[in-house]
Amino acid sequence: MQSKKQYITLDNLLPELKADSTFNGSKSSLHCLLKNMNYRFRKVGNKRIYYKQPHIIEQREEYLVRMHNNHSGENRPVIYLDETWMNAHDGKDKQWVQPDTLTGGTSGGVTKPYGKGKRLIILHAGSENGWVPNAELAFQSGDTSDDYTQGYESPGI
Repeated sequence: MQSKKQYITLDNLLPELKADSTFNGSKSSLHCLLKNMNYRFRKVGNKRIYYKQPHIIEQREEYLVRMHNNHSGENRPVIYLDETWMNAHDGKDKQWVQPDTLTGGTSGGVTKPYGKGKRLIILHAGSENGWVPNAELAFQSGDTSDDYTQGYESPGI
């Protein structure tokens, strides 16, 4: 579309995507998908278009070509990688306790530790055929900052 020097709008993008079987949804579904992919509808000159940095557009086009080639011939499995994390002190905030008539407070229960504690990071890879054998990785972060990758040291896999 950009090679045709056209503005990218839902009205001209949707027919192209449907023509090459890339997308079968409605105009509103395409709008939601583009927003989820971090595209923004911006005014450029006198027209409104979906805008993204050129290197991102290039990388996305390269990815889509590879996926299309894979689905139309190579048929290699597509592997997805994801991660999750939890803090050591995550847990319940409420518990069953007895009223303490002496102090007016409560007695029993477990005191929740202060702070978040260390962070456990879990990664795994899978495909439509299930989990990839021996691809799981779990490790404790070196600190409790939001960027836990700073404290990660590769186990040398």
